[in-house]
Amino acid sequence: MISGKTAAFAAALCMAAGLVSCSSLIPQDDVLSGEDTTEASAEVTETAGPTEEATEKPTEKETEPVTEPATLPDPTYCSADGTEFTTGAFTFKVAGEDIRVIDAGEMELINGDNSFYVTFVPKDSSSDLLTRVSIQGSYPTHLAASNYKDGEIEYYGSILDSMQQEDVTIGGLEGFHIYGHYAQTDSLLHFYQVSTKDGSQLIIGTTGIDSETEEWCDSVIGQITSTMTYDEDMTPKVFDCDTFTVTEQDTWYLYYEDKDDEKKNVDVSYFTTEGALESQSMSFTSFFSDSSEERRDAAGEAEDLRAAYEGSGIIKEEKEITFRDHPAYWFRLEAGTTVSEYTFVDLPGATFGIFTNIDNSDPGRYEKIKAGSDTLIDSLVLK
Repeated sequence: MISGKTAAFAAALCMAAGLVSCSSLIPQDDVLSGEDTTEASAEVTETAGPTEEATEKPTEKETEPVTEPATLPDPTYCSADGTEFTTGAFTFKVAGEDIRVIDAGEMELINGDNSFYVTFVPKDSSSDLLTRVSIQGSYPTHLAASNYKDGEIEYYGSILDSMQQEDVTIGGLEGFHIYGHYAQTDSLLHFYQVSTKDGSQLIIGTTGIDSETEEWCDSVIGQITSTMTYDEDMTPKVFDCDTFTVTEQDTWYLYYEDKDDEKKNVDVSYFTTEGALESQSMSFTSFFSDSSEERRDAAGEAEDLRAAYEGSGIIKEEKEITFRDHPAYWFRLEAGTTVSEYTFVDLPGATFGIFTNIDNSDPGRYEKIKAGSDTLIDSLVLK
């Protein structure tokens, strides 16, 4: 369980720390052309065989490999009366048969990943697809767009000439707008980010804007912002499994969950928005259980933890306790500015555990986050 917890911890940390980013919007130096986008077809080889009439040993004749030309999918365009798109919690319409919709495969070539879910380019766009408007909508990160502003200003300030920024409201949602000249392509870049009340993020980014495409980009953005709607359910999420149930509390939100096929191993992590982008380490609380026949009991898990940190001095305190009327082992660990606690509990038919990881760079904030984590743990129901 200890090794599995480490993997889950890393996954939860990455999900919480890398909530949204727009750096992949920037054009790459080496954009692949359409001729590089598909794999060559399998080689086709024909061999002449002997016939009954042959009087001499036949010679083998091999044809040259036959390679199908690389192709891209047929282009897709918006309809004249408006095509509806949905990304994350957001839905909007874009109309115009001169507006081409880029598919995920092409975006992967451009960005190296599929970080933008809907992208538009002009109908007559060249193969480099430099001029484009990209939209990313995420489900709740539970943080306002303003929380991300300083980080994005720092990033775009390092690549744009004469960068400008302003606060904006789009579709009733508050956020910010960053823009400036991008010397690499001699064009203007725009970056918009707004968020819903529950923290679903909407990002609009552009590349390749010049005097010839500025009106086109403005028209596409205008359609997105004027038709945008969103749907979010702010009811606290409840995680439920055969062993336990936990409900979101205040600023603590479910961010990672994992169950094996037989539901013998269960892992769920909750992230808090308190100080989320202000500290060097992410604060979260995880719950996990193992009901497999191969499981270690609480004493075995405690032994593994001691072995993992033997000689490091990280384990500051440990004791045997009773947790919800069940025998358990509790540990407090300190490493750098992070305070962690492990609790291993023997349940009938399962080994259960709780792991907290809280930043302590600011003691006052630590106490607040710790109190929130304790409230989350209080919502736990063991079955």
